[in-house]
Amino acid sequence: MKKQFPGFALLELAIALSIMGLLVGLSLPMLGKLMRHNQVQNTKNTQETVLKALGAYVMNHKSLPCPAKDLSGKSQGACQDISSAQGIVPFNTLNIPKSYALDGFGRFLTYVIDPAFAKESYCQVKNTPINLTLAGIDLHPDNPIAVILISHGSKGYGALNGNFSKVLFDGPSPLEIENSNGDFIFQDNQPGFDHIVKWVSKDLFANAYMGMGCKREDDTNIQIQYKGAPQSIFGGRK
Repeated sequence: MKKQFPGFALLELAIALSIMGLLVGLSLPMLGKLMRHNQVQNTKNTQETVLKALGAYVMNHKSLPCPAKDLSGKSQGACQDISSAQGIVPFNTLNIPKSYALDGFGRFLTYVIDPAFAKESYCQVKNTPINLTLAGIDLHPDNPIAVILISHGSKGYGALNGNFSKVLFDGPSPLEIENSNGDFIFQDNQPGFDHIVKWVSKDLFANAYMGMGCKREDDTNIQIQYKGAPQSIFGGRK
């Protein structure tokens, strides 16, 4: 009968545990980066889906819906000033699941429109009170910003949680404060900026999400027309 050497068994166990601890320590940062990547990608996919839903709405109603201001997800009847033109995605009015009003971090997207797009026929709107700091982009006066969708990122400063309470904490960047202070001045995506901003101009929105173009006074070859919208763009998400 062979003799057992408990000391060797304990030594082998200690080595195995040390190796496991090292592997876990090395893998945690990688898992964190992968999770962050998935959250960002999910946010961008959601922003695209919301824009498609808004395009379908405009094709049927000829104007953008005002933001929702509560958990009902219903658009306000009117949004005539800066305060009422910012809120959450009106998922109920758009007939899409509530989950599409949330970013990849589980917080509500901020939905901003120029109030004129909710009152007038979409393609007739000119100029806009929205001031967005862009990297070298100069928009035509007849091609103003129509929609901004803001994810407040992993930190979430300025976002609304699922219970509609606002995320506030000490030490946010000045850019994050600017996107959360309720005025019509916004910052676009920049290095070291936690927010994920998706904005579209009037023409880009019409061409990419409505399947049409908006005619300008100096451009006679683009005709204004509203078509029926595809209905199956949201999958089975709840």
